[in-house]
Amino acid sequence: MEPQTIDRLSDLQTTDTAPVVIAGAPRSGASIVAQAMAANGVFLGNQFGRVTKNESLDHLSDKEVVALHTQYLEAQGASWKNAAALKDFAIDEARFAAAASAVLAKFNGRSLWGWKDPRTLFFLEVWQRLLPDLHAVLVVRRPTEIVWATVARHIFTESSRWKAAQDALNLWAVYNQRLLVHAARYPEQTTVLLLPDDLERGAAVLGERMPARWDTVWSSIDLQAHFNPYVMRADGPRWIRMLARRHRDVNDLWEALQRHRAFPDARRVSMVRKRPPPQTGLQRVVVASRTRMAYTETFIRAHIQGLPAHVDWLLVEKTGEVFTNDQVPLNTLWQRAQIGVRYMFGTQAQEPSIRAMQRYLKKQRIEAVLAEFGPVAVKVMEACHREGIPLIAHFHGYDASQHYALNVFREAYHRLFEVASALVVVSHDMVTQLQNLGAPREKIHYNPCSVDVNAFYGANPAEAPPTFLATGRFVHKKAPHFTLLAFAQVVAECPEARLIIVGDGILKPVCLDLARSLGMEDAVEFIGFLPHTAIASLMRSVRGFVQHSITAHDGNTEGTPVAVMEAAASGLPIVSTFHAGIKEVVQHGTTGFLVEEGAVDAMAGHLLTLARHPEVAQRMGAAGRAFIQDSPFERTRALNKLWHIINTAITGADNTAGQ
Repeated sequence: MEPQTIDRLSDLQTTDTAPVVIAGAPRSGASIVAQAMAANGVFLGNQFGRVTKNESLDHLSDKEVVALHTQYLEAQGASWKNAAALKDFAIDEARFAAAASAVLAKFNGRSLWGWKDPRTLFFLEVWQRLLPDLHAVLVVRRPTEIVWATVARHIFTESSRWKAAQDALNLWAVYNQRLLVHAARYPEQTTVLLLPDDLERGAAVLGERMPARWDTVWSSIDLQAHFNPYVMRADGPRWIRMLARRHRDVNDLWEALQRHRAFPDARRVSMVRKRPPPQTGLQRVVVASRTRMAYTETFIRAHIQGLPAHVDWLLVEKTGEVFTNDQVPLNTLWQRAQIGVRYMFGTQAQEPSIRAMQRYLKKQRIEAVLAEFGPVAVKVMEACHREGIPLIAHFHGYDASQHYALNVFREAYHRLFEVASALVVVSHDMVTQLQNLGAPREKIHYNPCSVDVNAFYGANPAEAPPTFLATGRFVHKKAPHFTLLAFAQVVAECPEARLIIVGDGILKPVCLDLARSLGMEDAVEFIGFLPHTAIASLMRSVRGFVQHSITAHDGNTEGTPVAVMEAAASGLPIVSTFHAGIKEVVQHGTTGFLVEEGAVDAMAGHLLTLARHPEVAQRMGAAGRAFIQDSPFERTRALNKLWHIINTAITGADNTAGQ
């Protein structure tokens, strides 16, 4: 290698840092570890914003590190999913070191830093020599689970399902062969975690193995808090398990990997993790939601994970097809063909989906269905009605207000209002909206979305700089452009004020242009998607929260924005609008300030008040947290109320309105 290159990389060691690299085969769960680190103050570089399901290996990855790895892979005709090319991949270390020096410049001066990228496994030997103190956290997941996750996401789109499964198995083997070699060569600087089995003790063992300066990261971390069992599911089709067992290289590699797990006392585990049986004594409930869930719809995950029942999760496509969360279709191949042909010609084949749903409900002995959003409830209502299973339709915002949705589903809603056992809304405005659509008042139940006050806490606005936070999708009803216009006035009067906007969406390019045209490039920081744990941490470091929600031109409105609740629970003052459920969360003049929709000047004035008077921000923030803790917006209360509605529908007890 070139001596000059080695010197430049060695300069990074003078900051007394020991970087950490998180890697594993695609779909291994490395993002769980990355989320835990990011939530505890580890700088993981300039991360990608929202990614598609096929690009999810780049979730929480540093853009420049990914670009560097991709460039060298492509130079040899390889890519992250080409197992044959990756098997023989080699690297010119001198050239790579020169490029790596520039990429790592952003980490200079950081005390806790690193990156996550699955491709790192093919460069790890070189990185270890360039950064001698580097510690690798390498994540392993069962091949059967990774193969099914890969097949279900259609990552190998050019292959049949059988061929795609074989390709995925080969890919798992290539990545984990590299992982095994590194773990064997650098045992003291490598921690191998098997997920989800090692979640409980993972943080503790990392705390023991990582250098002492990382103690602050691992002393209070909980990897399990970042694990979603409905995403990392165990069960897949039998034919995939059979294929994996017949793959000699995969079986041998699985046995070898277990010998390098972080826990020397860990017992050998099977390559196939069975899905745990339903808990006895619990009622069986289905949560049905849209397949393409917006990443901000955390309230649905709260329902799935928090209801005191055995909950199955079904995903409903706009075509009417229904899938389990593992992307296993309920419809037969012939039914899917019927649905696809009909959909191509602008019609929907409802009967095949109804029959498929009926079979599932009967076989699984489902006792109630909670349908998230009105259109989803419409697609499952006939199956529930025929099987005599209570349907609880949960409306959240656009489904009761957007002109297009109402035009398409107005007639179907009349049928839904007739057959549904209960209609749940998240704001008092929505009670009126559903009544105007013809819903009987006795079926409508007010139960807002909620916030976990144990996850969002600890803001200290009085000690924070005059920095404000906005989070959410860049869509019309959240009006981020109005927030920027208001903040331009704030910066003119208070130059030290700053705004952080977290999220992505269709309006983001427009908002970037607007910020530049207003001369606020240095005052406004646009951050893409962040995990909830990182948002909670960010809320503990700012002065206040801002969101200028409006009724969009197409009629779309908010329900009760979860981000506003999270900010209030954190102890932040809120500056927002008298819109939908926001006015139920924010007490104007007590826990924050509210303005009329579009009142940019008024919003700017309230932001200036908080920027200039930290004691006002502190008082309002404390009042906001106290209000949330003792309100229907607190997570336990909201889930208990929702379960009461569901359970009453199951038992047939009287559960009349007003609730």
